[in-house]
Amino acid sequence: MWPSEVVTLGVLFALKGVGNRAFSRWLKRDWRELLPALPERTRLFRLLASQRSWPDAVLATPAVLGGVDS
Repeated sequence: MWPSEVVTLGVLFALKGVGNRAFSRWLKRDWRELLPALPERTRLFRLLASQRSWPDAVLATPAVLGGVDS
């Protein structure tokens, strides 16, 4: 799977707010035609877990002024 697909699935999983099995069933049922290379459930969640550090590499470090603005 392409990195953009993995990130999209990670965001969908976070937004959906259900368990691994329910999310996997929902993906297979509703998104199969858009994601033909969808791996099986265990491989998908291992892939999501291995990419967990990507946002840390992209996001800026917290600063005092950034906290004041929010």
